[in-house]
Amino acid sequence: MLLVVVLMTMLLRPATATPNEFERATNPPGGGAPPALRRSSSPPPFPVQLPRWRHHVFLNFRGPDVRRAFADHLYHALLRKGINAFRDDRDLPRGENITEAIPRAIEESRFSILVLSRGYASSAWCLDELVKILTCAKEMGHQPFPIFYNLSPDQISAPSSPSGYYKHDFDRHKKEYWLVNG
Repeated sequence: MLLVVVLMTMLLRPATATPNEFERATNPPGGGAPPALRRSSSPPPFPVQLPRWRHHVFLNFRGPDVRRAFADHLYHALLRKGINAFRDDRDLPRGENITEAIPRAIEESRFSILVLSRGYASSAWCLDELVKILTCAKEMGHQPFPIFYNLSPDQISAPSSPSGYYKHDFDRHKKEYWLVNG
């Protein structure tokens, strides 16, 4: 968990200028006020954009497996480091439509942390969120980070293998999907 918090802190740290860059910015050639302090009626030479990310991190996990232990500790460790983490049971306003709010929160997050536990794939919600996370990764530059909680990647990487933890759940979801969507 500490590694995840350190990684998120490093990824979200604002870029810092080297001493030479700072010197050039504050003491421009020819004297006068530094560029950042000069008043100008002309627009800047580059488009000014507001950040599109409302949350730094979206936490994706199966509640019964990790909510009261690992997810609680991870969520609070991220908050202590100043990382704005979205967690549905904490950050979803009461009465808001969850089927609209969760995908929107994923879109508004720069990163996702997926806590993959043994029961993760049994949750249709988790898998729907995973699909949205991967779509945002492909289309919007969203970055997912998996954490394997009490299992190893090889235990889930081949869902077609008889020993894969997710095989039964994937088969069940596939059958339910085809029954509903024909």
